[in-house]
Amino acid sequence: VGQWMLTAQENALFSLVDQECTTVLDVGGGHGQIAIPLAQTERSVTVLGSSPVCAARLSSQIEQGTVSFQSGNLLELPYDNKSFDLTTSFRLLSHCVAWRQLVAELCRVSEHAVIIDYPVWFSVNILTPLLFSLKRAIEGNTRTYRMFSTWELSQEFRKHGFKLEKSEKLFVWPMALH
Repeated sequence: VGQWMLTAQENALFSLVDQECTTVLDVGGGHGQIAIPLAQTERSVTVLGSSPVCAARLSSQIEQGTVSFQSGNLLELPYDNKSFDLTTSFRLLSHCVAWRQLVAELCRVSEHAVIIDYPVWFSVNILTPLLFSLKRAIEGNTRTYRMFSTWELSQEFRKHGFKLEKSEKLFVWPMALH
């Protein structure tokens, strides 16, 4: 099931990535779910993790030179404006209290596009407040998370010069049920 989910995520990602996006910053991507597939398409991929330990899953790619890694503040990205063609951030936004600051930083360092994932309110997620304890019992290590409306995020990105051009809807059920 885990491999199926990663494949679905990867397919969605590549349906959104433009070919001209050759330099990529993956913020919070120490898990490698986005960085590794992007690097396999001969893009220059940098992962920014919150701590050096986040590089562990990427160690072979770092050693091979297919991915570079840096640790730093995810809310104050240590890069100049428009340093990358594309910024990505998966599995982070919904857990970030300062999500508006994260969006601003993703936009600031991107020249062309930003790709994120997020749980939407207008789905089965609307039941999350009622079913969170069950989700935690099934998954064991579930953290609380925030849900968004697409409109809300579109407005925030618009403040920073980006507009929603494409979206891919993925998982209907909570991850634990898949």
